[in-house]
Amino acid sequence: MRAIFLDIDGVLNSSKTANPRDLPYIVDRRLLCTFRKLAARTRAKVVLFRIGATTPPACSAPIPYADVVPDLPMRSRGDEIRAWLKKHSDVNRYAVIDDDDDQLDDLPAKPSRFLTQHY
Repeated sequence: MRAIFLDIDGVLNSSKTANPRDLPYIVDRRLLCTFRKLAARTRAKVVLFRIGATTPPACSAPIPYADVVPDLPMRSRGDEIRAWLKKHSDVNRYAVIDDDDDQLDDLPAKPSRFLTQHY
């Protein structure tokens, strides 16, 4: 199985994303469309990172996902990914799409990592 670990804030939006209603987590529909194509093309299970106390986060657009990483307060995203992978031994390839490199260097099997930046 393939998995994509997805951070929403900073990946599916940017400083140029319109937010007229001042929602806490806004999704850029253009970026979401691109992500949906990527997920469909790779046939990967989408696994979201938690944002605060809400999972899935209350967003302006529905985000396709299959699961959420475990909630590990005060731990790194790398730890959350390792905990999820431990329960899903059938994953043979995975990618991390995030705007923060939060202790991802020592993840097992050297995943594909895509670090985004706000623009």
